Order: sequence, then C-alpha cells, then structure tokens
Amino acid sequence: MATIEDISSGNFVFDGAEGSDCESFIIAIRRLAFVQMRDADTWWMLNYATSRLRGRALRWHAELDATTRKEWDLFVRALFEAYPPPNGVKPKPSGPPELEIVFRGIDGNECEDFVAAIRQYALAQRKEGDNYWMLQYATTRLKGKALRWHAELDPVIRKDWDLFVRALFKEYPFVPEEREENRIPVSLGKLHLPEKIGLIHCLRERVPLRALVVKIK
Repeated sequence: MATIEDISSGNFVFDGAEGSDCESFIIAIRRLAFVQMRDADTWWMLNYATSRLRGRALRWHAELDATTRKEWDLFVRALFEAYPPPNGVKPKPSGPPELEIVFRGIDGNECEDFVAAIRQYALAQRKEGDNYWMLQYATTRLKGKALRWHAELDPVIRKDWDLFVRALFKEYPFVPEEREENRIPVSLGKLHLPEKIGLIHCLRERVPLRALVVKIK
C-alpha cells in the first residue's frame, strides 16, 4: 500500500506480481490526481498509471486492446478483472488502524456513516456547496468492494454527487434496527438447560433473539 509520502511524490508502482494489490494502486492514482487538482482529467490519470506499470503488469498492458488502453474507465475495469481480490484473504494491517474516511462496501450502516463523514469534512474545508469536490473526494476514499463497484457504475452517475449518493444507498440498503416487539423477553429461570445454552449463545454471538425458538413449559 502506498504511503502518504509515496502518493504526494508519485513514488509508487504496480508490478502485477502474485499478491500485488491493484486496488491500492488505483486508490493511489486517484488520490494523487486529487492532490494535483487533476481529478477530472481521466486522460492524465490513465497515462500516469501506465507509466507506473512494471514487470508482469507492463506486459499485461501491452496485450490489452487499443480501446481499453485509451480509456481510464475501461483500463480500471480490465485491471480489476485481471487481478481479482484473493479469496478469503484479508490484508494484515501494517500499523495502527487508519484514522481516515474510507468506505469498503460492508453494509448500509457503513455507507451512511461514509456519506455523513464526507459532508462533515466538506463543511470543515468550506466546500459544503461544492458537490463536485465532494464527489471527487469521495471516490478517492473507496476501497475493496466499494472501489470495484464504483468501476462498474454508469459514467453519468460517477459525475454527479446526488446520483452517486443515491446509487450508494441503493447498493447498500438501510439496515433496520431490531424493533422492541421483535425481541423475545424470557426468564432464564423458566428455561431448561439446552434452551439456556441456546439463548446464551445468541447473546454472546449477537444473533437476533428472534432466530432462537424458545419453548417455555
């Protein structure tokens, strides 16, 4: 993963070797473009990205069709297709948790927190009325599933903050909190041992209580 210093200096490459993180590479390109105020210049991002390819990735690029090599969006999609995320492998953190705004595409709760954080940060930067700035900044904070989801979005949606937010909320729907009437109030004293064990398991593993069928005799 490129560090802040690497991004600001452009000192990062993608070699396509086994275990290479193409998502981090695309994130670094987008963040560098944002810092240099070139976030709308997809031609620049495309050409800069190709200048940072090495080894297998460089040879992979040489075999791409001409259309894909000339368009940023197609290049990103082709890169993600050629280098899928490892199955069941989660990258180990190299240091303390990131204290920054990121969206990985976990669920609707994370999605709502992300949009709220972008708006709060825009307010702090006096950019609250600049939808284009918020949109471009938000796209630099996508990771994992969310980054790959964004690559498949309609170009019109990727260029409009309001449409982008709506697409986010559609892809990551609202997660309703468990309502009081759906909870099952029970007294442990009225349960047999197997039922007590089942209830304790639900509480310990945070399984919704409605998933536990309790028969009180």
